[in-house]
Amino acid sequence: MIGSVATADENPQVLANQAFGILKAKCYSCHGGEETYSGLRILDRDVLFANRTGKPFITSGDPIASKIWEVIKEDNMPVSPDDYVTPVPLTAEEKETLRNWILAGAPIPESGADRDHISRLQVLQWIEEDTDDLDSRDKATTKYLSLVHLHNNPEISEYDLRLHRAALSKALNSISLSDVIVLPKAIDKYNTVYRIDLDDYRWTAHKWSQMLDHYPYGLMPNTRNKAEYELFEDIERNLDGYFDYFTDIRADWFVAKAIRPPLYHMFLDIPEYVEELEARLGVNRFQDLKKGEVIRGGVLVSGISSQNRIMDRHRSNYGSYWISYDFQIESGKGNIARYPLGPDHGDETINRFCFTHDGGEIIYRLPNGLQAYMLTDDKGKRIDVGPTSIVADGARVSGTTEIVNGLSCITCHKHGTKRFDDVISFSHAVRHAKARELIDEIYDVDAIQKVLERDRRDHLLLLVETIGPFLQVGEDKEKAIESFPEPISLVARQYDKNMTVEDIACELGYENSSKINLNDDDLIDLGLGLLRPEFADRPADLVYKRAMWDSIVGGTSVYQEACEVLGLGQPILRKGTLKY
Repeated sequence: MIGSVATADENPQVLANQAFGILKAKCYSCHGGEETYSGLRILDRDVLFANRTGKPFITSGDPIASKIWEVIKEDNMPVSPDDYVTPVPLTAEEKETLRNWILAGAPIPESGADRDHISRLQVLQWIEEDTDDLDSRDKATTKYLSLVHLHNNPEISEYDLRLHRAALSKALNSISLSDVIVLPKAIDKYNTVYRIDLDDYRWTAHKWSQMLDHYPYGLMPNTRNKAEYELFEDIERNLDGYFDYFTDIRADWFVAKAIRPPLYHMFLDIPEYVEELEARLGVNRFQDLKKGEVIRGGVLVSGISSQNRIMDRHRSNYGSYWISYDFQIESGKGNIARYPLGPDHGDETINRFCFTHDGGEIIYRLPNGLQAYMLTDDKGKRIDVGPTSIVADGARVSGTTEIVNGLSCITCHKHGTKRFDDVISFSHAVRHAKARELIDEIYDVDAIQKVLERDRRDHLLLLVETIGPFLQVGEDKEKAIESFPEPISLVARQYDKNMTVEDIACELGYENSSKINLNDDDLIDLGLGLLRPEFADRPADLVYKRAMWDSIVGGTSVYQEACEVLGLGQPILRKGTLKY
């Protein structure tokens, strides 16, 4: 139990499980998937023991030399950087357990070592049985997504698997054009293979095919694997001519890639210009400005920008429509204390007090109520990535400080719209009576707090519906939805991590790496030879980069070529690679 004291001579796995239970319960919501605070991912062994400037987070056997112990022993942690989350202090017993855990060498729990291995043959059997039962109307639009390779990886905990399931559900519904939340349905007892219907998300088969053009794991069984090949043919017959040769796709790849451009824009039909989006949503921003029917706030420093920022809330067909005006410089027309109106009021007098912005972010409601995002330049043209001279992502959720539309925005706004306090309403420098009257009308401090809270509350209710069934279970049944880490960013980061030979074995479908002969010339030609055991003692850790593994070059990825070399299947050729 978390509340009892585990001693340093406790069974290492008992101690590890208790320590990680405490870290998960008290630290994970801030130091989990987003890596926002101090660069710490509390359950990631690579981060915990990594060399870093100053003390390592954990120094095995030495609490005094461990940064985590330093901050918890004096009750400097946990604290909340978020006004919406109240941290629960560590008890004296919990602190003592963590100290004893570090003294014992900080053992890591054996996450999923006792889970049954799921073979590729088993997955095909499940899909064959499921497609055999499909209604004829559903055969053209039924697709399958799999978490099997993660289930088979003993380094992935049960909690991580729950977060992956939640991420899949949130990703599907965050790029949905439907007016309802629809959860994916597991077809197996392990909850590893999920069925979706494209119609549930208002996607066409053409959109799905466009996505598959970028999918690097497409594989068909070959005739050497007779049982798999026969099941593959049975699935093709069951689908009556609607089979696209992809029996299933990896759910983690889908989450990591579909929530950023170009797929994010493609699935949501996000237009090239903001005016087109506003016309679709029933937003007349410039009419609202003229009439004063907008709620506005301004800040001098925001969470992603060190410059001025103005945020407006308009009404749309589906609820709120927020648009920010961002600035590269704070002088001249970029000084919102002197120029708090704009961007254009159609009034010569008022326009004397209008700012000139350099870009913006739009947060709008989808028909199902979840948030969607668009980044624009100063002309309102859609962009994939925000310029780092204007905005930057300290969490580095995309792997860099770039704000990537979709992925970075979902991470930042994990609880909905973020709270901020307007400073312009009481500090602006405008003295013109007509302009001051409009400023007083639209910079409504009380109104903006009310709508921020309402929009956040609505978003959290939708999160309960979307990810709650996967996260609020078992010991976490009563846990508030905002206390969980944002799952999409966690999965994206997990997917992009460097791979060990054991990770590669799991992705190839093997129970362990002993089945892979890394001295095989064909595998060496693919670059996999660097993972050979004889190189393990080299000063630098030798790993295989995800981009080396999944990038499509000449129609195939290294994963597909490795499968072909090992006799595991035949690559399904597609067009090309995703670029960010």
